[in-house]
Amino acid sequence: MVYNFFLRRWLFLFVLFLPITAFAQFGPAPDFPGGPTDGCFSFVIGDVAYIGGGLGSSHMFSFNRTTKEWKDLGVMPGNIQRIWAFAFSYNGKGYIGGGALGGASNVTDQFFEYDPASNTWIPKAPFGGGNRDGCFAFVLGNKAYVGTGFDGANVVADVWEYDFATDNWSSVGNYPGGPRIFPSSFVLNGKGYVVGGAVGSVNESVQLYEFDPTSKEWTQRASYAGTARQAGIAFELNGLAYYGAGMAGYTQTFRDFYTYNATQDRWTKSADQFPDEYTAWTVAFSFGDKAYGGLGAAFINGSLDFSDKLYAYPPDPVSPQVAIDPQNLSLGSVEIGKTKSSSFIIRSVSDAPLQVNSIELDDVATAAGFSLGSIPTLPHTIAPLGSLEVMISFSPQASGAVAGEVIIGTDDPANPEASVSLSGQGTEQVLPGVVLSTSSLNFEDVLLSALKVLSFTISPENSAGLEVQSIEFADPQQASEAGFSMTTVPSIPATLAQGESVEVQVTFLPVAAGDALASIYIALNAPADKTVSLQGKGVDPSSSVEEGSSRNNPLAIQIIGENPVRDLLRFSHHSPASGYLDIQVLDLSGRELQSQSMQVVYGGEEEFALDVSQLPSGTYLLKVGTEGKSSSLLFTKQQ
Repeated sequence: MVYNFFLRRWLFLFVLFLPITAFAQFGPAPDFPGGPTDGCFSFVIGDVAYIGGGLGSSHMFSFNRTTKEWKDLGVMPGNIQRIWAFAFSYNGKGYIGGGALGGASNVTDQFFEYDPASNTWIPKAPFGGGNRDGCFAFVLGNKAYVGTGFDGANVVADVWEYDFATDNWSSVGNYPGGPRIFPSSFVLNGKGYVVGGAVGSVNESVQLYEFDPTSKEWTQRASYAGTARQAGIAFELNGLAYYGAGMAGYTQTFRDFYTYNATQDRWTKSADQFPDEYTAWTVAFSFGDKAYGGLGAAFINGSLDFSDKLYAYPPDPVSPQVAIDPQNLSLGSVEIGKTKSSSFIIRSVSDAPLQVNSIELDDVATAAGFSLGSIPTLPHTIAPLGSLEVMISFSPQASGAVAGEVIIGTDDPANPEASVSLSGQGTEQVLPGVVLSTSSLNFEDVLLSALKVLSFTISPENSAGLEVQSIEFADPQQASEAGFSMTTVPSIPATLAQGESVEVQVTFLPVAAGDALASIYIALNAPADKTVSLQGKGVDPSSSVEEGSSRNNPLAIQIIGENPVRDLLRFSHHSPASGYLDIQVLDLSGRELQSQSMQVVYGGEEEFALDVSQLPSGTYLLKVGTEGKSSSLLFTKQQ
């Protein structure tokens, strides 16, 4: 039969996606390390499976069912991609043959024996039927049987027997179902079985035939009860054969499975499905009580997509598994007398709950100054894929590097006692230092009922953390009677880092003529508290001079009419010459609210009216100045 090669792989008419339902009995296994592929061969020796070849690969890998570990065994003979080869094992050796080398059209008859003890390959007699891929193969007794498949030009039906003892191939006739490509095979009760495959490129079959190695006869058995398919997987498990997955028409893949009972010659639909749609040219192998399947291809949006996933059937029991993050926890440098805290996470990284039985510091960690934060009552159960945060504090008792461990006891069978390595550095205590922008404020002369605002700042000298605990007048009554008041930004108490500061604004509003003195006391966590001295002088505008003016105070101002005022502030002033007066209205913090310039025409006594209707009710400062001289007074605004 002439076979259209291109339909083997590259012709896709349309894509049909089957409904994906939850699977009950396939469980995850470690991913194939060779990357996504399909068309691999496999065989089993003892507790180790061997998987090799496939699309884009010339390597073979081993999978240990006990340790669940993969190992790259290097390249196969020829160091070339080999897809759709046949394979089997016998007497502790593996055998692979045929396949397409490099590309789908380069089909070969090569046949090799693999020795796992030495990881070496030995050439054997080429396959008796010539070039071959996509065929079936099974071992019965001391003979292997290989048949059907593609010979590079046609799909064929011949069947051959291989004698391990003589390294000879012998023809045993033809497969009764006729030419067949990508069938599946299995062994039950000393008989070989071949099922499915395609009679050409897309004409899939449901036929099942049984082969008797004694008589060399084929007997047709109950046809497969599912949809006809090719490139499926078959394996024997606990006395039953499983057949399913595969594809049809190069457009759709299948996930369903049926079991076959040879004694009853009956197929039964399994409730279990393959976990994903990558089921064309999938690899499968069985250890007798557990099977594995995976890799393979799917038709995605008109193109082939490949998988590196492997699944176990039935799934391995899920065991608790712990992970610690981080496993090394450094608390860094901490001053003696101070405490620093951090945390680590205990994670459940499997689908089983994790029981935490104990969380303890070793004696070294305890002596070094490490301590555990609050933890739940133990034993404590962490939900699957959940976590528990554990706080660790470090209060060094002496300077120098220290270390220790936290020991975590869990029910993880592979890691029942996990640990976290702790480290830290105790350093000598650094006392906070303080920098004052000034140690005294001199307000000089201030007219009675006027005010003046000065400020100073408090800043940390180092990184020790300066705490400004309180700022207050040393003698509050004295300061109040003298006319001093203050505000701070930010509010106190405050803890300052380097680059931060507290600004203290001091207002002097003299209430009597004469010298005024006070001091501010600043309580700190530094070795010594600080004080700032205050001095100023209240000046009576009617009898004193300001800023070098005459005793008659040529800039003296006086409110005309009632005080409080409403919309107009009427005031008089005395100026020695013509020019301009700068007039400002300030709030009691010194912030300018209004300003304007008024012309003095003749000098001497003049009157002005200032619109203050937009000001809210309150007390304000009127300031009048010219040529570097100024006077000010308070007024009250009412609505």
